[in-house]
Amino acid sequence: AVAVIVIFFMGLLSDLRSKIFPEFGVGVFFGTFNPMHKTHLKMIRDIISERNLTKVLIHPTVIPKLHRDALSKGEIEIGDRVAGMRVYRKTNKADVNVNYFPTGNMFYEYETRDFLLKRAIEEEGLAGKVEVLSYADIYAEKGFYGVMKKIKKKYKGMPIHGLHGS
Repeated sequence: AVAVIVIFFMGLLSDLRSKIFPEFGVGVFFGTFNPMHKTHLKMIRDIISERNLTKVLIHPTVIPKLHRDALSKGEIEIGDRVAGMRVYRKTNKADVNVNYFPTGNMFYEYETRDFLLKRAIEEEGLAGKVEVLSYADIYAEKGFYGVMKKIKKKYKGMPIHGLHGS
């Protein structure tokens, strides 16, 4: 019973924080964007409008960490390339308890996703409000935390709003 009450109040605090948090600043949206789609664009438009954001920063991952680690361990491999996409497959070293492909096993190359992102933003008329970042080296070394540190330094003093989901 105590756990239920604690969880309830944590949820309530989260809801309350979303109501009192400043309605300006910068949004940050991480993901593979494989590819960017209408729901991503709607989320961006909604957060800009609802939070009166100056800008939304999008950071596509070069290769998801799960795949990078599994490739280095030989648990998965690039089995084929189809229509400009990498097709991953498990190897005999794969852990049977790991879902290596929660969003599918086909991924556009990073450069293709970057191009499609920028094109979609331009076509939606969001070019002045949305910027696609590419901190591949920072992400590879320090992950999302390293990228966020760079963003916080660049936008010092501004509230940072996270976007999540698809």
